[in-house]
Amino acid sequence: MAATKTLEEYAAHKSDLMSLADQIEGIAGMMGNERAKTRTAALKSSLAAERFNLAVLGGFKRGKSTFVNALLGANLVPVGVVPLTSIVTKIVYGENREALVLYQDGRNKIIQIADLGQYITEKGNPNNKLKVAEVEVSFDSVKLKDGVTIVDTPGTGSTFTENTKVTHEFIDHADAGIFILSADPPIGEAEVDFLRMIKRSVDRLFFVQNKIDHLTEAEWQEALDFSAKVIKDTLGLSKVVIYPLSSKNALEAKRKGNAELFRESRFDAFENDLKSFLLSGKGDTILHNASTRLLQVAYELRTAIRLELAAADRPIEVLEAKLQWLREQNAIAGQRMTEAIYLINGKEREVAIAVENDLQAYLESERGRISERLKVKLENIDKALGRNDYLSSVASEMVISLTEELAPFMDKEQSIVSRAFEATAKRFQQEANEIIGSIHHMAASAFNISLPYNLEELTLASKPKFWLDIQPVISYDLLFVGEIKSALPKTMLRRMVEKRAAGMIWEELEKNTGRYKFDLMSRLSESIEKLRREFRSNLKEVVEATENALVLSIATKQRTVEEANARIHSMTDVGARLDQIINELL
Repeated sequence: MAATKTLEEYAAHKSDLMSLADQIEGIAGMMGNERAKTRTAALKSSLAAERFNLAVLGGFKRGKSTFVNALLGANLVPVGVVPLTSIVTKIVYGENREALVLYQDGRNKIIQIADLGQYITEKGNPNNKLKVAEVEVSFDSVKLKDGVTIVDTPGTGSTFTENTKVTHEFIDHADAGIFILSADPPIGEAEVDFLRMIKRSVDRLFFVQNKIDHLTEAEWQEALDFSAKVIKDTLGLSKVVIYPLSSKNALEAKRKGNAELFRESRFDAFENDLKSFLLSGKGDTILHNASTRLLQVAYELRTAIRLELAAADRPIEVLEAKLQWLREQNAIAGQRMTEAIYLINGKEREVAIAVENDLQAYLESERGRISERLKVKLENIDKALGRNDYLSSVASEMVISLTEELAPFMDKEQSIVSRAFEATAKRFQQEANEIIGSIHHMAASAFNISLPYNLEELTLASKPKFWLDIQPVISYDLLFVGEIKSALPKTMLRRMVEKRAAGMIWEELEKNTGRYKFDLMSRLSESIEKLRREFRSNLKEVVEATENALVLSIATKQRTVEEANARIHSMTDVGARLDQIINELL
C-alpha cells in the first residue's frame, strides 16, 4: 500500500484492510484452518485498535530497561546486572500506575509496580517458576497514547537461553524496534545475527548506542563508527543513523528536572526523531505490517486450496496410496534422523573426550611452569605496600596469571570444537535437506503443481554459537584465612601468602579449566539441539501441509458426487477470491 497523505486516506486504507481481513478469516474458517483463522483474528483486533508495538531489543547488559525508564522518565521496570526472566514486559497507557500479571494458565492479577521484580527478574522469579506469560504495566504518558505500546524484551545472549527464544518469538508482533547497543563493547557477532533475523520481520528500526557516559567522546565515537559500518554491511544499507546517548543520565535528569544533565545525555535527539515518526509514520507502519502479515496468511491458504484441488483429479486409490507413502516416508525420515542424531551424539562424546584429554595434558605439562611464573610475580610486588594493598595485589596477580595461561588453551579448544561441530552440522544438513526435499518433491509431483520451496528456511544453522565470559575465580577465603592477623610481621606475611598462593594456583587452574570445559560442551550440546529442532520443525511443516490436502481430498471423494462437485466448485471460487485478495494486498 502507498503511504497515506491524509487522515481520510488512512481511514480508507484501514477500512480496506479490515474488509480483506474479514474475508481471509471467513475463508480460513470455511477451510477448517484454525491456525490461519486465529492469526487473522489477532491481526484484525490489533488493526482495529491501532495498536503499535514499539519493541526495545538488544543483547544482555546493553541497558534496555534503563533506556525504557529514561524514555518514560520514571523507574518502571527493574534494572540490574543479572538478566531478567524470559518474560515480555509491555507498557501501555493508563491513568492508574499499576501492573497486570498474566499467567500461562490464563489467570491474571494486578500488582504494584514496585513489586515487578518479584515476577520478571531472575532473582525474584528464578527460571520463571511462577509461570508468568507476560506483564502489562499501565503508565500515564503522552508517549503511550494513540495505541503505542513500549515492549521491554528479554536480552539475547545471556546465560538464559529461554530469554533469547522468547525475544525471537515476539519479533513477529513488533511494528517497529529500537535496537540498543552500548559504547563498550560495540556491536558483536551475536547481535549481528540477531539483527539479520529482526530485519526479516521489522522494517523500521532505530539504533541507539547507550552508555556513552562510560567513555570519552572520542572513544564512544570510535565505537559508534565501527557499529555503523557493521550494520550497514550486514543490512546492505547506504546510511545508518545511530543515536549516542546515556540512558542513566537522561533518567536522572528527567527525575530531577536537570536540563543541563539532560542535554549532556544527548537523549533529546532520539526523542525528537521518535516523536516525529510516531506522529507521521506510525499509521503507515501499522497498515504496512498488517498488509504484509495478512498476505502471508493468504498465501498459506491459497497453497492449501491448490493442493486440495490438484488432488481432487486423482482417483481415491491413488490419493490413499500417496497418503500411505507420505506417512511411510515420514516414519522413514524419523528413523533416518534418529540414526543421524545417534552419529552426532557419538561425535559429541568424541569431542568431549578429546577436550578432556587435552585438558589433562595441558594441566600436567604446565603445572611447574605456572607456579614458578607466579612465584616470580609475587616476589616482585612492591614491598612498601601496606597489608591490604599487598593482599589485593596478590589476588590481582593470580587472576592475571590464570587469564594469561588459560587464554591459549581456550582458543585452541574452542577452535577444535567449532571445526568439529561445523563438519558434523554440514553432514546433518545434507541428510535433513535430502529427507525434506524428497517429501516436498513428492507433494509437488503428486499434485502437478509448483509448491513454494524456501531453501533458506530449510537450511539448518551450521554456525556454532560459542561464546565465553568466564573470569577466573580466586578463592579469597582460602588465601586470606584467620591465621593472617594484622599483627603478623610483613616479611612473615609475604612468605605465608606466597606459599599459600603457589599451592592455590594449581587448584584454581583446575577449577577454571573445568568451568571452561563445561561451558564449551554445553554450547556444543545447545547447538546440536538447535539442529534437531529446526529439522523437526521444517519436516513437520512440509508433511502437515501435504497430508492435510490428501486427507481433505479423500474425504471429498467419499462424499456423493453432488457434494464432491460442490466442494470443488467452492474451493475453486475461494481460490479465485484469494488470488484477488493477494493482488489487492500486493
